[in-house]
Amino acid sequence: MTTITTAGIWIDLPTSGGAADRFRADQPLGAGLVQIASSNAEFACRENNLRTLWEHPGFTDVDGTLDLFGYTTSDVIEFPWDIVPTVPGAVGVAYAGAHRMRGYGSTGDLPLITISARLKAGGGSAGVVLVANGGSRPQPSDRYAVIGSTSATYERKTGTLALTLGDVFSRSIAPVVEDTTPPGAPIEPGVDTIVHLWVGVWNSSGAKTSTRGMTIYLGAP
Repeated sequence: MTTITTAGIWIDLPTSGGAADRFRADQPLGAGLVQIASSNAEFACRENNLRTLWEHPGFTDVDGTLDLFGYTTSDVIEFPWDIVPTVPGAVGVAYAGAHRMRGYGSTGDLPLITISARLKAGGGSAGVVLVANGGSRPQPSDRYAVIGSTSATYERKTGTLALTLGDVFSRSIAPVVEDTTPPGAPIEPGVDTIVHLWVGVWNSSGAKTSTRGMTIYLGAP
């Protein structure tokens, strides 16, 4: 794939309208204008897909005792994702939803997924894990990122995931215009890519761990 380059900013190309409009129908364009228009289109395709995916106020006094995500590949599936969050000794668990993932412009790469949270260990080591997959309960082969802290006070921590198309769920789509009955033919069939996100919080010693201001967002790869 040939990647289109961009200046990295939006360069305004105002149109005057009428006969003087450089973008009027059948008007020849110079290489400079075409390059600027192409740069703008690529810049928009990249930036318009970067957004916040999920926000959560955080978990208070999580005292679930775990010592995971050290050296094995089975840690993700061993995490108690099905636990009831209100029982004593519970970990913090949240399903962060299903989100559409579009490529970063013409690069062919998916945006980076970042989780950010204020984390307080309260004793021992606190941990937050972000898992991404194409659907279903987290599995050992899923991509994940872990952030940790031993701080007795809140500190901001971030973790980042880099995904490929093999890590997301792809489905064929064919939107139709529903302004008639029956609806007309699909206007533009294509492929939609979806990622499911899961978040878990724990402490290695059973001390009271708390999180605040949890956010998951997309960034440039």
